[in-house]
Amino acid sequence: MARMVRWLALVTVCLVCAFPLMAATELEKTKGDYSILCLGDSKAIVKEKIQSLKDKKEIQLVSPTSFKSRFLEKDVECKLFFYQNKLYQIWLGFPKLPLSEYNGKLKKMVEKELIPSLSKIYGSVSEEYGYPASIDSNGSMLLVAEWIKDTKGVLIGLTRITSGYVAYVEIYDTKLLAAAEEAAWEAKAEKLQ
Repeated sequence: MARMVRWLALVTVCLVCAFPLMAATELEKTKGDYSILCLGDSKAIVKEKIQSLKDKKEIQLVSPTSFKSRFLEKDVECKLFFYQNKLYQIWLGFPKLPLSEYNGKLKKMVEKELIPSLSKIYGSVSEEYGYPASIDSNGSMLLVAEWIKDTKGVLIGLTRITSGYVAYVEIYDTKLLAAAEEAAWEAKAEKLQ
């Protein structure tokens, strides 16, 4: 009987130790929409994946839905958006550049780095809006290019904030984004009534 108890204890320890390793190995094999994060993942799965990325020091966690990382060899701030417990949007914001760099570093980054790099991943641009001549007011957001493939969309945009500009990339699930936007509009309409 004592042998049986020791054997069961040993098997239990082996199983408990083996499953996290198997899970970590499976996570590492995941090819996601951003790193190992996949659109449509539940909050619980995203939390597990975020912890894995944090453990490997690939990200610096700011909050459960926000972290700092690297994308295309640049520092980015990442924000995750959920609708009905599913990841529907990943927002990647690049560091702010001063107003004087609008037609310099910012334009070069967008046209020479972001568009070509994303085109290698997602194919030819579905909609190219062109680099805007200017952005007039704070908070204005303008699209530069967009890729739509099946139910996934990717866009590059620019926004003007106090004393500078930010380039950003959004990766989104077209169906979940449409549902989230519709729910937001319905909620606003209800408040107005």
